[in-house]
Amino acid sequence: MAGPDFKVNEKDWTLVELLCDLQFASQLHFFGDIAEEAAQMSFAPMTGKHSKSASAQAFDQMPPEFTYDDVMRITNCNYQASTSKVTRWKQRGLIERMEGVEGKPHFKKAGVPYM
Repeated sequence: MAGPDFKVNEKDWTLVELLCDLQFASQLHFFGDIAEEAAQMSFAPMTGKHSKSASAQAFDQMPPEFTYDDVMRITNCNYQASTSKVTRWKQRGLIERMEGVEGKPHFKKAGVPYM
């Protein structure tokens, strides 16, 4: 017996990203650093070393000052995904929005290492 035929479109993926962001924000709110540390340490025994996540690697590649265009170029993602990444980085205190810059929003690294 075959299941129903579902088609996934861009709106579906947008909803998935939103739900994942909401879940992650909730975990950080209720469990804070404990949840993040546990997630990072869970793979250490299997690999023998800790490898950086794709988000951490992308953050490391960002210049000290950057825009959404830089995020899209470096991470090869669309505008909406880039705003999600920037929002998470702001929530973690990794970046700050630069004030008084004309044109597109500009951000700068806050000098906090990505954990």
